[in-house]
Formats: sequence, structure tokens, C-alpha cells
Amino acid sequence: GSSSKDEPLFKDEASLKQFEKDAKERIPELKLFRETFGGRIYVGKDYADFTAVDPKNPKNVDKYNWKRGSGFGEPKPVKVRISGEKSVDTFTEYQDSMAQVNFAAIPKFVEAAEKAAKDQGVEGAQPVGSVSVEFDNIRQGTDVIFSLTIKGTRTDIRVKGNSQTGEIISAKKSN
Repeated sequence: GSSSKDEPLFKDEASLKQFEKDAKERIPELKLFRETFGGRIYVGKDYADFTAVDPKNPKNVDKYNWKRGSGFGEPKPVKVRISGEKSVDTFTEYQDSMAQVNFAAIPKFVEAAEKAAKDQGVEGAQPVGSVSVEFDNIRQGTDVIFSLTIKGTRTDIRVKGNSQTGEIISAKKSN
């Protein structure tokens, strides 16, 4: 995979691998944190971000932002809204490992999604704007999926994909 600053991050395999490497170096025991269905890694045109448990203080959760070319900035504290008085570290079911994700498969997924939009006749399909890596999609029958929406003039298409291969699981048009 080549790297090009002109390409969005989600189509740039080399930069995605760099993000993954930087994340593992920054937080070796990375535990992404999700509040109910909030668990995701957002991959935009030039940056990626996620919410994770602070490795130095597992009672805290921080938002991490990675920019292509400059890496991670300082993490930002996150207010966690969990019912009851229990602390973050007791909610291990809301913590996920990034190891479940093959970031190098994201460009393949985006390409397949764009093809699905074309094949399903999404009129005026816009370029992909971002990709989410969503965790705990029990309804999809999988723990982790890639997800994106391509907007069209009359309908949009929501595409979900396998987080290891980038292959499409579902591509559904909506109005």
C-alpha cells in the first residue's frame, strides 16, 4: 500500500498502519471504552480518534486524537456517564482491544462500499467522508465491524464490513 497526503486517511494503507503502530506504542494495553453503543474508532480525512481507558489510571477515560504527519496530541479527559457509583475499571465489558481490527483492510472496505453504491444505483453518490470502526455489534453477529454511509441525492447507502478482511457484510439503501 502506498501513502499519499492527497488521499484521505481511510484510503491510505501506510498511514493507517502508522496510526495502529502509534496507538500500540502510546497505550500498549489499549482498552477502548464505549458507553453502550459509543465504542468506535473514527477515521476521518486526516485524523483518527477514539476513547480509551487511561493506562496510568484505569478509573479515567480519555479521548485520543491522532493526526497524519504529527501523531497523537495530548489526550482530553472524558466525562463518563455510567449509572450507579461504580468506576470505569469495574466495567470491563465496555472495554475492547484494538487487536480485533485490521486497519490495513479499511481502504479495501471503502473501495467495496463505493462499488456497492454504484451497483445499487445511488444517484449523486458523494465521496466517502469517514469510516467508523464499531465495537460490540451483537446484532450484526460480530464483535467489530467497519461502517460508513455514502450520501446520495435521493437515497443514502449504509455499508458495514468485516473488520479483518474489509469485505462487505451488508449494504442497505435508505431514504
